[in-house]
Amino acid sequence: MNKTIIACLLMLLTAMTLTSCKTMSPSEYEAMQQKAKQADVLAERLNKLTMAYDAMEQDLKSEIADQRIQIEKLSDHEVKMTMQQDVLFASTSIIINQKGRGMLAKIAKSLKRAPDAEIKIVGHTDLLPITNPKLKKRFLDNWELSAARAASVARVMIWGEQIVDSRIHVVGRSFVEPVADNRTPEGREKNRRIEIFLIQ
Repeated sequence: MNKTIIACLLMLLTAMTLTSCKTMSPSEYEAMQQKAKQADVLAERLNKLTMAYDAMEQDLKSEIADQRIQIEKLSDHEVKMTMQQDVLFASTSIIINQKGRGMLAKIAKSLKRAPDAEIKIVGHTDLLPITNPKLKKRFLDNWELSAARAASVARVMIWGEQIVDSRIHVVGRSFVEPVADNRTPEGREKNRRIEIFLIQ
């Protein structure tokens, strides 16, 4: 049982102890009941998030072993998945490849286990400006490119995997949140990535 739920239950027990003797008004009783319901709902949602995380680890075991995806539980309320760009896209494209679609289908299956959680899809690039003529013709800069790649993932989730679109937020972060050194080819490769956050 996580700390948030324990704190809520302790508050409720304290309130019941202080007010149960004689002076609990109907409105106070109703408020206490409402808090108890909210605690139950939160506990259920956090449990579903844990189930989704466990399912991802199981369903994506081979992808995790091959380092095509990394999954982290950031807190009781948030899970993060990271995929390098080349797992999903060719270097000159925003169209998701067949292997990438297969991996996103597995992720979507797990996301459906936590139907009340938000899904944030974030695109990242390296520091280098766009030089490929095909991409340069279509995108002004890395801000547009990172957002377009995140949107491509969202479309697969919504149209291909029937994830409810109101759950999804698309963000393009360009090169401003690097996880490695942009001065090296290896660092730039790590920085070109898609992150999917599941947030309760």
